[in-house]
Amino acid sequence: PPGAVRRLRDPRSRRVVPVMRPLTPATLLDLRASLDMTQGEVAEALGISLSAYHRRERGLVAITREMVLAMERLRERQGATS
Repeated sequence: PPGAVRRLRDPRSRRVVPVMRPLTPATLLDLRASLDMTQGEVAEALGISLSAYHRRERGLVAITREMVLAMERLRERQGATS
């Protein structure tokens, strides 16, 4: 499923570091679909209102870094319970 974080090897430290990529409304929609969750369920899991989530998925409000990380945590949690 689409994600917001990819990993790159840092040549200076030889460790793998997460690299954030922009999360577009379409990617946010795809990620939610891959979680098999409704907008309301995602909003509740993220601790925001349905309208706040809906505005982000429609592209009316910027998707913050915190939103990206929270969506990744949701995906990781769902993977752990599947």
